[in-house]
Amino acid sequence: MIHFAIRSISLHRSPERFTGRYPFNAILFVISGMKYWRTCGRELTSPPPMFILTVDGQPRDGEYGPDREGWIIVLDEIRFRLSSRRGFVEIVDSPGPIQLPLFTPIPPERVPGWQIEFERIQAALQTPTWQNRFRAEAGVMNIFRHLADSQADTLHDTPAARLKTLIDQDVRFSETLSQLSRKCGYTSDHIRSLFHDEYGMSPNTYRSRRRLALAMELIANSRLPVKEVSARLGFQHVSAFSAAFRRLTGASPLAAVRQFRKGST
Repeated sequence: MIHFAIRSISLHRSPERFTGRYPFNAILFVISGMKYWRTCGRELTSPPPMFILTVDGQPRDGEYGPDREGWIIVLDEIRFRLSSRRGFVEIVDSPGPIQLPLFTPIPPERVPGWQIEFERIQAALQTPTWQNRFRAEAGVMNIFRHLADSQADTLHDTPAARLKTLIDQDVRFSETLSQLSRKCGYTSDHIRSLFHDEYGMSPNTYRSRRRLALAMELIANSRLPVKEVSARLGFQHVSAFSAAFRRLTGASPLAAVRQFRKGST
C-alpha cells in the first residue's frame, strides 16, 4: 500500500540544541533527555517517551540535555505532509488518505520492547541482504501499525465517520445508503463528498468492500450454503450476489466455497 526505503537508522546520546527545518521525513523514538520541542504552534516540555513523525521542511526548535537517548529512522521514497487535521501527518503517495499522529506517547513498560525493535532494524541494515532489508522494512511497518492503532479508539466525530459507523453496524445490509445518510443529517450527495474526502472512496465503494469482506468470512469460516450467505448479506436473489461477488473477485461464490472449504460444496 505504501512504498518507502530506509536511508539510515541511528542512536543519539549527545546533547543538542537545534533550530531551523527538518531536512528529511523520519520517525523519531524519543526515550529521554528532550528538554523542549516546538513545531507548528505545538510545544512539548520534558515529554515522556514517544514517537514523533517529522516532515521534510517542517520548522523545528528544541533542545536535548545530557541524558538524551533516542533513535532516528530517516526514510526515502515516501512523502509526509502536515495534515489539516491538527496533530496529524498524511502519507502523500498512498492510494487513499492515511493519517498518523504527529506525537504518540509510549507507556514506560513498552519502551524496552521498542528499543529491541530498533536494534533489530539497525542490525538488519548493517548486513543488507534482501532478506535483512525485508526484515528492516517490516520493522518500520510495525511502527506504522502501532501509530495507526494508537488513534483507532479516538475516531474524530465527523459526518463521514458517523456514516461509516452506521454502515459497519448494518451487518444485514437492511438499510439503503440514503437512509443511513439521513440518520447523519445529510443528503446522500453531500455526505458522499465528505466521505470521499475523509476515506478516499465513496460510501458505496466502502460498503461493497465491507460486504465482500463479510462474504469471504462466511465462505471461508462457516458451513453456510451460498444461498444463505447471499441472504445474510441482504441480497434479494442469489444471482445478484453471484454477479457482485464475481465482479469484485473474478470468481463465483461456489468456486470460492470449493477453494476455502477444501472441495466441499
